[in-house]
Amino acid sequence: MRIAFFTDTFLPQLNGVSITMQKLFEYLDQRSDCDYIVFAPGPGEDMNNKVYRSTSIKFILYPECRISIPNYLFISKTLNDFKPDLIHISTPFSMGLCGLFYAGKHGIPVTSVYHTNFNDYLKYYRLKFISGMAWKYFAWFHNHCDINYCPSIYTKEQLLLRGFKNLELWVRGVDTDLFSPKYRGTSPCVYHMNDKTTFLYVGRVAAEKNFGVLTTAIDLINRDHYDKVHFLIIGDGPMLEKVKGWEPGNVTCTGYLTGLSLARAYANADVFIFPSTSETFGNVVLEAMASGLPVVGAFAAGVRDNLIDGFNGISCKPDDPVDLAAGAVKLLKDKKLMKTLGEQARSYSLEKSLEAGFQHLIESWEVLIGKQASISKVTGPQIIMDSRVACYPEKFTS
Repeated sequence: MRIAFFTDTFLPQLNGVSITMQKLFEYLDQRSDCDYIVFAPGPGEDMNNKVYRSTSIKFILYPECRISIPNYLFISKTLNDFKPDLIHISTPFSMGLCGLFYAGKHGIPVTSVYHTNFNDYLKYYRLKFISGMAWKYFAWFHNHCDINYCPSIYTKEQLLLRGFKNLELWVRGVDTDLFSPKYRGTSPCVYHMNDKTTFLYVGRVAAEKNFGVLTTAIDLINRDHYDKVHFLIIGDGPMLEKVKGWEPGNVTCTGYLTGLSLARAYANADVFIFPSTSETFGNVVLEAMASGLPVVGAFAAGVRDNLIDGFNGISCKPDDPVDLAAGAVKLLKDKKLMKTLGEQARSYSLEKSLEAGFQHLIESWEVLIGKQASISKVTGPQIIMDSRVACYPEKFTS
């Protein structure tokens, strides 16, 4: 199987899309039956010759993200040489449009994944007035794909209501060997995590993650429990400098962490706190559970697929800092409950295999490629004639 990937976000950008793709490529590298190439925005340093970078510029509203300026002639030539069996698109923007156009022109099956609720972000950047146009564009784009993978039941339901077609659930997993309680106590206490109950947040420090709800909740918790708690913020984003200026004295911001450093930070915290209501899935929620942490989070969007109230965490009302703070304080006061929920969170994560999720994706691709090959072999000439009739009916009908 030969797959060409198109994405408008890629390492060194750190987000759910780029990290998921990197893990998928690591999985594909272990298989002898899959070859792939990647078209992604630059700049970046790559360890192999499978990645082709395009010129890109910073997005003015979101400087951490890039807008690709792809060279379609180069992409087309590269694809002609590679001869992909399938094109997979991770983002529906300039790079994704190149993949969609090439697939349509050459009759290659194309799949996409709805990774990010871009439309939900508009209200945080005073762009809600273009919401209708955005939904129409996303529906148009994805409805030209043979399969659109949804990372959660919630996401699939929302897209169905918006008129999206060809939807299929792709349940992701987590690396339970990397994210594990075994790292607890293995690193020095550089984040003041030993003597206090540590509440951890991992993700973008940005408005669309409801970060304002988190800071308000921290203030509420600190009113009565300042000396008992510490808050660890892992991530970067447009609100980071503002947060650093606000820090009440028991908050530590680390910036981005990856790999073992991130895994150790998870394992040495006590509770994962997560206010976001815009997740299509929420990778960090499963990472926290795999690390043995109970989750106190907004019961919204893709997080609902994994957060089970009273079993692996405490679900809170969306956009409600008072309820988020109350959930955190409940565990702060009941360490036995904290321990039980953390253990059950770990058990829950062990059923969410990263490899099983990727294997499901590959099997879905194999079925689609097989169907396309069968159609081309049996009815190809008729399909060509039908398209000609549709375009020039006066020439082919009497």
